Amino acid sequence: MEIEVKYAITGPLESKQITALNLEPYSLRSPETRVQYDTILDTPEIAIRRSGHGLRIRRIEDRAILTLKGAGQAADGVHEREELEEELPQIPADGSYAIDQWPEAIRARVRDLISDDKLSPLFNIKVQRTAWAVERDGQVLGELALDRGIIMANGLTEPINEVEVELKGSGARSDLEFIGQHLLAQLPLKPEGHTKAQRGLALLMRSRARS
Repeated sequence: MEIEVKYAITGPLESKQITALNLEPYSLRSPETRVQYDTILDTPEIAIRRSGHGLRIRRIEDRAILTLKGAGQAADGVHEREELEEELPQIPADGSYAIDQWPEAIRARVRDLISDDKLSPLFNIKVQRTAWAVERDGQVLGELALDRGIIMANGLTEPINEVEVELKGSGARSDLEFIGQHLLAQLPLKPEGHTKAQRGLALLMRSRARS
């Protein structure tokens, strides 16, 4: 299960401002920065998205991570949904999505959603993510991330400027609520009710309406 809170950035914000946050009794570890490139997959009829699910392949350096997200709910920027994630043995070649070679747990669920239809890329998301592990009493409870990037859909683009906090390990919703209150009090943020994938689908629909 994935539980996270998302915020849109409403003013100037640099990573050093996040490092300097007062989140007591929580603390942030030193940040790590990585670039991740997501390819959102679906059938021509968008069967996966229409069922409330999402399917992506995320590339981080030489790794490829396959993720299926279930139908979820969102309120006040908090997003909660089922998530299945498996690492692929190699990065797929462009246009090659050999579903029969995917890990069984995700392959079976995707087959239920698409039957014998073919998968193809819907749109892409490129993000530079700076992430801080959030801990309390030496235990990691979550990850705080600053995301800057772009959504690309059929010739249209939309910027990404977000902050996310995702529960990890023994983290609980009460941790998420406490941290979220402190973020809103100290940084130029507002709750974001839409995921990057939802925004990407809306961008894709706009691009198709123009053609």
